[in-house]
Amino acid sequence: MGVLRARVGGTWVDVGGPPGPPGPATPPNAIKNDTSTAVSPVLADENCMTTLSNAAAITITLPSDATQPFAISAEVSYLWLGAGQPTFVAGAGATVGGTPGLKMRSQYSAATAKKIAANTWVVIGDLSA
Repeated sequence: MGVLRARVGGTWVDVGGPPGPPGPATPPNAIKNDTSTAVSPVLADENCMTTLSNAAAITITLPSDATQPFAISAEVSYLWLGAGQPTFVAGAGATVGGTPGLKMRSQYSAATAKKIAANTWVVIGDLSA
C-alpha cells in the first residue's frame, strides 16, 4: 500500500502510511458481565473488567499457557457484584499467588490477575485468606 498524501497550501505532503495491525478483539477497559460460577479468562478478556454476579460461590481459574497463551504482563480484572464469593485458583499446569489469600474480600471488591511469567499469575487487589 502507498502513503496517504494531502495538498497543503499548494504542496503535496505525506500525512500517513499503510494501516497498522488490527487492534484487540475487545476494546481496552471494556466491561464483561458474568453470572456463572466457573470463570476462566480467554485472550479477549485481556485489559477488560469482568463483573461477577451469582448467589453461589464463584471459581476463577487462571489458565496455563497450553490452555490460553496470554502474553507475560497480561492483565484481567474482576469486580465482585453478587452474593457468591469469588476465589482464584490455578488451572492445570499453572500457578497463582496472592496475599493474604486468593478470595475476594467482600462484595464490591476488585482484583486484577497479572501474568508475571510462563504459566505464572499473581492476583493483586482487595483479597482475603
